[in-house]
Amino acid sequence: FKIFIGYKYQKSDMIMESVSYRRGPLDITARHEYIDISMPSNGPALGFGFSTPVGDRFFLAANLSALYMWGDFDFNTHQYEYVGNNPSTKSKDETYEVKTITINTRGINFEPTVGASMGEGLPIFTLGLRLQWSQTIMHDAEVISVDEKWCNDYQYGLFVAIVQPF
Repeated sequence: FKIFIGYKYQKSDMIMESVSYRRGPLDITARHEYIDISMPSNGPALGFGFSTPVGDRFFLAANLSALYMWGDFDFNTHQYEYVGNNPSTKSKDETYEVKTITINTRGINFEPTVGASMGEGLPIFTLGLRLQWSQTIMHDAEVISVDEKWCNDYQYGLFVAIVQPF
């Protein structure tokens, strides 16, 4: 059994781009929107784990940890809209940037693994699953029409590790 404390830094960068075209009875509207989002966050993690042998060469292990992070939500958008066939309307070109939104994230990580040791001095092979559930809340995000409530995020995947002992 083990108890561990750690530190996590996570940065999410997202780019969203959309193009729309609408044809009405009197005009045609085309719109292009480009949004660049950056969410760096960091904070402590605390957890426990265990490992147990299964036969001479195999083992099972698992880690469970909780984390709490804080950071920023930076938002930069550029929109261009063109309205044609109607002399009373015109094109719009808008850019704005938001750097006043702070975030907090809480979450749980779970990593079950199975491994094999081929013998003394030989590599150790591990196959595992990583599951992370986190919730993020954005403070002072009314400027982008986001309510102050916890939003769920799920991340999961397989991992393979090969460790050569010295």
